[in-house]
Amino acid sequence: MFRAIITITIAAALFTSCTKDNKATSVTIGIPWDEDGLMPTHSLYAPPIIVSGVSGLHLSAHVYGNFVDTAGTDVHYHRYWQFASYNGDIAAAAVNGYALALRPNGSWFRRDTGNVWANSSVNIWSVSGAGGIPSFTADIHGQMPEFNGTFPSVIAATNDFEYTFNTANVANADAAYVVVHFNGKLAISNVVDPKGGTAKIPASQFRAGTSSDPRLTVLRFGLDGRVCNGTLAAVVLVNRSYREHGGVRFAYTQQTVHLLSVTFI
Repeated sequence: MFRAIITITIAAALFTSCTKDNKATSVTIGIPWDEDGLMPTHSLYAPPIIVSGVSGLHLSAHVYGNFVDTAGTDVHYHRYWQFASYNGDIAAAAVNGYALALRPNGSWFRRDTGNVWANSSVNIWSVSGAGGIPSFTADIHGQMPEFNGTFPSVIAATNDFEYTFNTANVANADAAYVVVHFNGKLAISNVVDPKGGTAKIPASQFRAGTSSDPRLTVLRFGLDGRVCNGTLAAVVLVNRSYREHGGVRFAYTQQTVHLLSVTFI
């Protein structure tokens, strides 16, 4: 479990926006950082909507990062998330036979330290419908997005931040954006095409020059009981596909969140 140190918390949440009727709705895929209560700042900056016009969302996500703690020891963090949300009620949902649990907000979720999603073979989502959502199974052969690029380790808080994606640093993705945790807030870029798009975060999101400027504070964060220097950033990559079941349209997505440590100057 992550633990907050000083002003830094990161989270593991999936944000969705949907209504309980039988019409198509917009569904927001956010950053899978909230289940561990790590970054309780998501209300300050809404995550981008990158899936819409569907009556249900199925998401498989891999959140990972490699860090060095303050003692000089390597820290390797990997979590796997399965998530589903519907514009109506269902009785059960599972991925490859692994059942998701119903949460109080009506969405379905499971978290694992090992990968439930089969990256190189067929995966099966199974849903027992109710309340306007049909029962169905779907065979999905979706590969997880991959990030192979080099992300800046230092960010100038007084400048607009830009990062350009391309086919050399991204694979198996059709949308990308960047998130930077800044002294209790999330700075989130625009969503771009990973084949040449440039993600931008204006300097105004960093609140540079104020008394809460993180350059004036020793920033550290806790990760699996270890303390690491810096603040957290994330490269978020998404691969989307769509299916219809019983005349109802659903989204199937694979999401990779590559966590990184950065410092501000």
